Amino acid sequence: MTSNGVLVGPTLAASTTPLGVGPTFRSGVKADSCKLTAESLPVPILTDRLRNQHLTGPRLPTPAAVVGWLGAVQAQDQIGARWAVAQRTTDTSDAAVRDALDAGTIVRTHVLRPTWHYVMAGDVRWMLELTAPRIRNAAAAYYRQAGLTPTVFAKCHAVVARALEGGRHLTRRDISAALARKGHAIAGQAVGHVMMQAELDALVCSGVSRGSEATYALFDEWVPPSPAMAREEALARLAHRYFRSHGPALTADFTWWSGLTAGDAKAAIAMIAPQLEKRRIDGLEYWHTGETAGRTPATAHLLPNFDEYTVAYRDRRLLWSSERPSMEALANVIAINGRLIGVWARAISGGRLTIETTLDRPLTAAERRLIEREARRYAAHLDPDLDVRLLDRARTRRS
Repeated sequence: MTSNGVLVGPTLAASTTPLGVGPTFRSGVKADSCKLTAESLPVPILTDRLRNQHLTGPRLPTPAAVVGWLGAVQAQDQIGARWAVAQRTTDTSDAAVRDALDAGTIVRTHVLRPTWHYVMAGDVRWMLELTAPRIRNAAAAYYRQAGLTPTVFAKCHAVVARALEGGRHLTRRDISAALARKGHAIAGQAVGHVMMQAELDALVCSGVSRGSEATYALFDEWVPPSPAMAREEALARLAHRYFRSHGPALTADFTWWSGLTAGDAKAAIAMIAPQLEKRRIDGLEYWHTGETAGRTPATAHLLPNFDEYTVAYRDRRLLWSSERPSMEALANVIAINGRLIGVWARAISGGRLTIETTLDRPLTAAERRLIEREARRYAAHLDPDLDVRLLDRARTRRS
């Protein structure tokens, strides 16, 4: 049947039989407003997190504004990371995020934890100074297994610097070839270790993409200089960024996200305690900067893997509407009012985006309309001309 001119698929039944193919609909068609049932009302902490992360409420104007607000966005999967940034902006296009990266406004490098993040160019120097030592320590065992000694790093990094100097931006394959030409037989994961260490040493960072391939640029040629920051100021600034954008959150959540020691994390919170409020729930203390969402409309989100809404918290028990392992929250997940109710996958063929969903419970008709609207937003992010189809797989029940 149709609703406001949009083809809608069947409402999910309560049975556990496989569900059929949902509707095909065009991206950019406006969905009607929805009211949800009492059983799916939002958890206040999650409602506040949605708003503070700009997943609800006012969107931010640019990708740079999103990354600057969040502090950092995990980005080892760039397709997912670009959607994570774009869905928080007024311009949800993939191209807008790519342009910010290619302009150097946003930098992709290893910071906070041993993985890539998007960081503002104006923040990357002090964030590296603060968090790189812990990442080096975490990677040390892998370096030893690969035979990468300080001497090897120094020789390889000299080759990398010469290859990139003068504004050249090279892919990992290009750099591997440059190393081979100088007699450094390094391949596979070892090249990744060499380049991660180069990022941590502020020798290289992301450059202008070459089609779908990422490139490296010399850090000092690509990132503008910025004043040095005292360690105490950096700790306080990182904590404030986190709790204003990710709160309400636990001290353990900030410790996990920042990669800091527990002592440094607690010290950072103490520095900004006058700017924070504390909320005690079930014996746990949640810190935030005081903003609350209040009454909000029903929402649905198709969140990418490692979205900041999921990855930025050590304690993810609040997120799932069913019993699931914590790590499953780091997949492509579907959220209704901030609670995760399933996972999704995508495929593109012949001008059509197919989104396959696997849900933990039946959807109401209103909830399905919300998910259809989000599917249209995601299609528009990739290509405004894409058709969209929702394909509902059998639900997997959890005990």
